[in-house]
Amino acid sequence: MKSFKSFLSEEDQGPREWDKWYTMLNPQIFGESGNINNEGFLGRFREQLNLLSLGSPYVTQTMLDHFDFNGDGIIGQNDIAYGQIISSAIFYYGIENGIENVPPFMIASEWRENWELINEQYGFDFPNPDGFFGVPDDPDGDYPDTWNPDDAVSLSVSRLPAVVDGWTSFTNATSSTATFADLYPEMFAELLQMYDFNGNGKIDGGFPPNPNAGYNVDSYLAYFIFEILEARGFDTSQQLPESLYGAEGFANLVQTYFYTRGDTSDTLSIVLQRIIDAGYVIPELPAPPPPPPEETPQAQAPQPEIGGLG
Repeated sequence: MKSFKSFLSEEDQGPREWDKWYTMLNPQIFGESGNINNEGFLGRFREQLNLLSLGSPYVTQTMLDHFDFNGDGIIGQNDIAYGQIISSAIFYYGIENGIENVPPFMIASEWRENWELINEQYGFDFPNPDGFFGVPDDPDGDYPDTWNPDDAVSLSVSRLPAVVDGWTSFTNATSSTATFADLYPEMFAELLQMYDFNGNGKIDGGFPPNPNAGYNVDSYLAYFIFEILEARGFDTSQQLPESLYGAEGFANLVQTYFYTRGDTSDTLSIVLQRIIDAGYVIPELPAPPPPPPEETPQAQAPQPEIGGLG
């Protein structure tokens, strides 16, 4: 965990701190209170999966560190509202006091460690994130986020294309001066490791898949993963196995299927052909190891004694 002093001592690399707070106001990241589209990145999960929050067993510790401002173990409307409060206030503070004079940008876990120092040094009156239960429509309200672990099925393999789509707009959101990766490099790296199935360095596509955008996109590759796992009898109400994460996991899956399939007129083959036609290149299977040296009678015969002496 970084200390507040370490933030202040770091050399500027990349976008300014004010640029990052400004980018956080993007409706596809956190948005602003009072706007019609004010659920931030969770809005897409509500639209596609009917979820207002994200919780265990789906969320990772990295996700919680980045977005769980009130520390309740859920990423929900409370966290969106708190993020909106601080990003908006700091944005306008920079406008009034100089954009070089704003607090350093922080993820949720860092903010929880430093919010009192920020209030003290900059004259803010930010609320304690612990026990904050406001929501975007009512930041002063008392509406604790809830999460039913059974809802994790909405984030399982059975809904994988929609899950990937939920992260697409979020991870591709930008402002004129900063990107999602500038704000959250560790989170960006983890999401790529999980869902960048085509290995192009971003999470792309949409759901339902748009043929005009091409089929070599992560959301459509996620659809292929679902189809092949369901066909092979995998319980698709479970979370995606880590062995199938990202470009390497997808490559291993599609490689095994391609070189072992039988009927090429089934649905899986049709889906795969679309992906190949759109530019995806299936890695070749590695050459099998050479067979062991063949044993010969000579090799099995007793070795002669040195000098022929008995």
